[in-house]
Amino acid sequence: MQDFLKNLMIYRRIQKVKKDRLTVSNMRQERIDTDRDFINKNFLDYGSAWAGGLEAIEKHYDVKLKSKKNKIIINFLLRAPPAVNYTLKVERKSGRMMTEGPNLPDYPELSAAELENLHEKLQNHGELWLSEPLNGDVSIIDLSEGLEALQEDKNLQTRLIRGRSVLYLQKTNGWRDLFCLWLGPGSGIEGGLYVDVPMSAKGRLLQTEEINFIDRAMQKNGNFGVYGNVQSGFRSLVTHMHVCLSDDKTAWHVKASPHDGHGHFLNFSIEKGSGEINGCMAGHVIQEPLI
Repeated sequence: MQDFLKNLMIYRRIQKVKKDRLTVSNMRQERIDTDRDFINKNFLDYGSAWAGGLEAIEKHYDVKLKSKKNKIIINFLLRAPPAVNYTLKVERKSGRMMTEGPNLPDYPELSAAELENLHEKLQNHGELWLSEPLNGDVSIIDLSEGLEALQEDKNLQTRLIRGRSVLYLQKTNGWRDLFCLWLGPGSGIEGGLYVDVPMSAKGRLLQTEEINFIDRAMQKNGNFGVYGNVQSGFRSLVTHMHVCLSDDKTAWHVKASPHDGHGHFLNFSIEKGSGEINGCMAGHVIQEPLI
């Protein structure tokens, strides 16, 4: 009988501990949910780039929240190889947001020998096609000069992360978007992206298959009759005109305008599945008279 009562008391204590732990866990989850709701509503006051809330940021980052009395501290750790992190502090009373970062991961920099090897790999790769984050401006970077081609008007930092050579390039003009490029132990570039919180919808490294698809679509379907044509292809268009590129789930959207700001312009969309070109709009930009 005494053993039974003793075991019963032990059982009840165990159940109480489990219940208390569950209560604490539920309270913690309720606080996290409340903080997330506050943050998402607060983001709406900071423009369309933040409109997707934490859910949109979590597509690229591991997100951790730390709840304080007067503020919420959010840590964002990029899941892609560059492993950049940011800290965002959100004041509870005012909703004011302060960002710290980008902060580079704590890994060694590339040695002189590793930089020389990377320089040769870049030269062998040939070129990079970039769509810049602010307006989607498309540029082609000739990599025949290797690292020097990337360093023009940019600060360069490097890291060796789990066998990958990672480059961090940031413009010296103060624009905060950071471009990261990484190369594996093999011969070529594995990936690249513009990094920010929130991520730019336009900034990206264009992949070879994307470039070729757009080029084929232009050559096949790029005759707009009296409005002009782009049948000379994507490279020719980028070479001779100022091209802005963006995309969504169904289409690429192209805006081509004169480099000098006046002359013929073209806007059109390329369907991602078929390569058909729709919504062509053309016109002429007139130079403003000098006063």
